[in-house]
Amino acid sequence: MERKRKNSLLYLLLLLFLVTGCRTTKNVGAGNIKGNITIDELVKMQAFTPTPMNLSSKLKIKARVGEKELSASGTLGIEENKGIRIGVTALGLFEVARMELTPSSALLINKVEDEYASLGSGTLGMLQQAGLSYEVLQAIFMNVPFLADGSDVTEALSRMDISRLGNDITLVPPKRGATQYTFYVDALTGELQQTSGIYNQSVKVDCHYSDFTEIEGRSFPQKIRLEVQGAGTPLTLDLTLSNIREGKFRFKSTDTKSMKQIDILQIINVIK
Repeated sequence: MERKRKNSLLYLLLLLFLVTGCRTTKNVGAGNIKGNITIDELVKMQAFTPTPMNLSSKLKIKARVGEKELSASGTLGIEENKGIRIGVTALGLFEVARMELTPSSALLINKVEDEYASLGSGTLGMLQQAGLSYEVLQAIFMNVPFLADGSDVTEALSRMDISRLGNDITLVPPKRGATQYTFYVDALTGELQQTSGIYNQSVKVDCHYSDFTEIEGRSFPQKIRLEVQGAGTPLTLDLTLSNIREGKFRFKSTDTKSMKQIDILQIINVIK
């Protein structure tokens, strides 16, 4: 039973990433500045001047799928622009499952059964359909807005609709396809507090950040909540980070040569 719970949790993580992932946009549009805020002021805020990070932390995971709840402990490691690793541990002692995300692929690894599923170059069509973007997932974990690929920050901000009400700054990038994102920044701290996305005018994804702590001179959230509505059963994923360290994690892909490969659709069908 414990094994099934751990596997189900990892499958849920994959589903959430598929729902929240969306490629960033290079559409050109005129920024609409409202309220007492300018692009020059925004560029100087923490959300748009992120420090390159290489993070590792302990992780508490709580997930709710409809009325069902799952929980587990694990680890999170991020080497910027190279890879993200989420490990799920049993009894806090040994790793039973792992998810690895890189700019070119995603691996879901069941260490107990010695099997894995891959979302890589061989399934490019699925990647495009799911909108899975490493840049977006990395930005979500590192508490920064995801801007247009390769764009200068000032240029990217000039394409957004920007408004300020009190200490709340709202930024809306140009819509890409069926997805529209909105970023919410605290004007006092310059921290990104929330990212919201709407897909096809029906599926809503919210990512909330809280309980900030200082890491290498930069505020970083110790709590991340992902909520998905409109995609069938409501989904909520709470991640609590502790013992966060910067500069020590080095990403290395798991060697899957001796493992059994299973089709990603098998995993998706399990959690439907």
